[in-house]
Amino acid sequence: MKKGKVFYLMVVNGDERWMTLQEAGKIYDSGWFPVKIEGRVMDEDGEQRPITDEERKKIVEIANRRSESK
Repeated sequence: MKKGKVFYLMVVNGDERWMTLQEAGKIYDSGWFPVKIEGRVMDEDGEQRPITDEERKKIVEIANRRSESK
Protein backbone atom coordinates (compact mmCIF):
# COMPACT_ATOMS: atom_id res chain seq x y z
CA MET A 1 0.00 0.00 0.00
CA LYS A 2 1.16 3.51 -0.76
CA LYS A 3 2.05 5.79 2.11
CA GLY A 4 0.04 9.00 2.14
CA LYS A 5 -3.24 7.42 1.08
CA VAL A 6 -6.25 6.33 3.12
CA PHE A 7 -7.37 2.73 2.68
CA TYR A 8 -10.66 1.07 3.63
CA LEU A 9 -10.95 -2.57 4.58
CA MET A 10 -13.49 -4.37 2.40
CA VAL A 11 -14.45 -8.03 2.42
CA VAL A 12 -14.82 -9.13 -1.19
CA ASN A 13 -16.15 -12.63 -1.76
CA GLY A 14 -14.79 -13.60 1.66
CA ASP A 15 -11.32 -12.07 1.19
CA GLU A 16 -10.16 -8.97 3.08
CA ARG A 17 -8.78 -6.23 0.81
CA TRP A 18 -7.54 -2.71 1.54
CA MET A 19 -8.85 -0.22 -1.03
CA THR A 20 -8.92 3.50 -1.69
CA LEU A 21 -12.26 5.26 -1.33
CA GLN A 22 -12.92 5.19 -5.08
CA GLU A 23 -11.96 1.51 -5.36
CA ALA A 24 -14.20 0.66 -2.40
CA GLY A 25 -17.17 2.44 -3.99
CA LYS A 26 -16.55 0.76 -7.31
CA ILE A 27 -16.35 -2.76 -5.88
CA TYR A 28 -19.32 -2.13 -3.56
CA ASP A 29 -21.38 -1.34 -6.68
CA SER A 30 -20.17 -4.31 -8.74
CA GLY A 31 -22.87 -6.83 -7.83
CA TRP A 32 -20.64 -9.65 -9.10
CA PHE A 33 -19.95 -11.13 -5.67
CA PRO A 34 -20.67 -10.48 -1.98
CA VAL A 35 -19.02 -7.28 -0.72
CA LYS A 36 -19.02 -5.90 2.82
CA ILE A 37 -17.65 -2.62 4.16
CA GLU A 38 -15.51 -3.67 7.11
CA GLY A 39 -15.01 -1.50 10.16
CA ARG A 40 -11.40 -0.41 9.73
CA VAL A 41 -9.52 2.36 7.97
CA MET A 42 -5.77 2.75 7.51
CA ASP A 43 -4.83 6.44 7.60
CA GLU A 44 -2.04 8.19 5.71
CA ASP A 45 0.43 7.43 8.50
CA GLY A 46 -0.33 3.69 8.46
CA GLU A 47 -2.37 3.77 11.69
CA GLN A 48 -5.62 1.84 11.78
CA ARG A 49 -8.83 3.24 13.24
CA PRO A 50 -12.56 2.50 13.11
CA ILE A 51 -14.45 3.64 10.02
CA THR A 52 -16.79 6.59 10.56
CA ASP A 53 -20.44 6.73 9.51
CA GLU A 54 -19.50 9.55 7.13
CA GLU A 55 -16.89 7.36 5.40
CA ARG A 56 -19.40 4.51 5.04
CA LYS A 57 -21.85 6.97 3.47
CA LYS A 58 -19.18 8.16 1.01
CA ILE A 59 -18.55 4.59 -0.18
CA VAL A 60 -22.28 4.02 -0.65
CA GLU A 61 -22.67 7.39 -2.45
CA ILE A 62 -19.91 6.47 -4.90
CA ALA A 63 -21.59 3.11 -5.53
CA ASN A 64 -24.98 4.78 -6.03
CA ARG A 65 -23.57 7.32 -8.51
CA ARG A 66 -21.98 4.48 -10.48
CA SER A 67 -25.29 2.58 -10.53
CA GLU A 68 -27.17 5.64 -11.77
CA SER A 69 -24.73 6.16 -14.64
CA LYS A 70 -25.07 2.59 -15.97
